[in-house]
Amino acid sequence: MIPQSKLFYIIGKEYIIEWEKEFGKNEFYLADSFNEMQVPIDENLPEVLRNYGLSNYNPIHDANPDATWVM
Repeated sequence: MIPQSKLFYIIGKEYIIEWEKEFGKNEFYLADSFNEMQVPIDENLPEVLRNYGLSNYNPIHDANPDATWVM
């Protein structure tokens, strides 16, 4: 599954919602896109990293607008 896919967003948001049901509202959420992966290097690296960041941040923020994404 690629981070820009709709399913990635849906699963990410549902994960935060279910997490908060089980453990309560949180302020900080850890998500590391490149843990044990290589950064996808190409000529558009800044845009690629921006898109990865948004793909991680948006579902967290949409599930909890007060959340802070940390790496």
